[in-house]
Amino acid sequence: MFVFFTQVKPLFLYNTDDWAGFSGARYAIPSLKFFNPTRILPEIAMPICSYIAVYFVMPFQHDFVTSLMLVVAFLLCTIITFYVLSVAYYFHKTMKLSANQSIIVTLFFVIFHFLIFCSSQTSNNYLFYSNSVTNYFFYLMPSMVNMALLLIFNIRRSNNNCVSAIIILLVYLAICSNLFSSYILAAGVGINLIYNLANENGNISERIKKVFLRDLDYVLIIGLWLVTAIFEINGGRSNSIASNGMIQNIKETVGNLKSVLSTVNIYFIYFSIIFVIISMITLIITGLREKKNREFIGTNIKLFLLFLIYLSFIIMLCAKTYPSYISRPDVVFGPTVILIILICNCIGFLFSKYPKSIIMSILILFILLSFTNTSGRTFRDINDGVPASICYEIDSDIISQHLDADKRGETYIEIHVPKSGYEDNWPLALYGSNRIAHCLYKYGLISHEIEVQFIPDEELNRIYGIN
Repeated sequence: MFVFFTQVKPLFLYNTDDWAGFSGARYAIPSLKFFNPTRILPEIAMPICSYIAVYFVMPFQHDFVTSLMLVVAFLLCTIITFYVLSVAYYFHKTMKLSANQSIIVTLFFVIFHFLIFCSSQTSNNYLFYSNSVTNYFFYLMPSMVNMALLLIFNIRRSNNNCVSAIIILLVYLAICSNLFSSYILAAGVGINLIYNLANENGNISERIKKVFLRDLDYVLIIGLWLVTAIFEINGGRSNSIASNGMIQNIKETVGNLKSVLSTVNIYFIYFSIIFVIISMITLIITGLREKKNREFIGTNIKLFLLFLIYLSFIIMLCAKTYPSYISRPDVVFGPTVILIILICNCIGFLFSKYPKSIIMSILILFILLSFTNTSGRTFRDINDGVPASICYEIDSDIISQHLDADKRGETYIEIHVPKSGYEDNWPLALYGSNRIAHCLYKYGLISHEIEVQFIPDEELNRIYGIN
């Protein structure tokens, strides 16, 4: 994955939000002073990556943009590794699979991330895709951390104080990240809480008392999430969002979701249906009353309920904010991953019933992997499809102009940038023209602040081949 995010699809900065995020600073507590009151995880992680890039990588790389790309890719791959290992451990424990069987099912799980949205309509999207470096921090990374923690809570709780301390920190950062991500953990433990309450003995008051004491960590997670939701509802970003009416926005969001469903890879659909049908036939043949079969049914019912809750929440959240967001893989990450886990549970169930069926798995994996390759550009570039090489050239040109101006002692410069179709010239927005200079000054790459004015220039569009 590190090669993928450094060579195949490098994570280069491009838009002015990227530069603002990597030069920002905030406290590690919720506060209405900030535009996003509880977005702690991404807004602390981004500047830390900048410091590491400047002081640990740049002495060897001598290039800020590449150094930062390498650090961001390393962090992303570390989180993906944590996420995938959590999934593998989940399959191993819940499906009672052997180590080899768990590895194979996890390989199906990972390949499905690249296959599910692979189509010409989406320029070959994938589930590890975000449309900017900032959105990797704001959406995808927090979503993976939340999902990993949920799976860990589903299978194991640690009595080790050091491990518990790390888990507490991760839970705090996961919940204080983004409402588009934190619901994954909050809703997941909520389902577990209800499930445990339903299976407890005694009257309702006794059940509540027992579950509250035993599952106090779940209660605290839900409580923390509610606090962050209240902060976000009253925050600057929430107040800045204009709405056309909730009903109209829900209709628009559902319409966008239907468009997303039409882009799901047809081979993913075919193979998923086959796995589900075979597992259902196996379930009927081997008997619904068998203990392992009942556990399989119970696990999948709980996951399906979780899928419906996730999907409903995301629809409502997108309707409240931006209906177009539901078209993004990093926004629908939660329900999509639960759907993939359901399918992989069916594969694991077949392995547990027919151990020798694993001999066909490598061939099937190879066939599925071949479907992710296309005749055109195989996977979508981040930064709204602008090739990474072009982003790097533009970044390098802008930085070199800042460095030259700093050497000349200038305090004001005009920089020509590619012109976009937006009034504010997003992604190189006119209102953010000073952000790059501030970022370079903060990390000591220039000696003083420089006032910058972006000049949109269509000639640069022709030079860089940007429409």
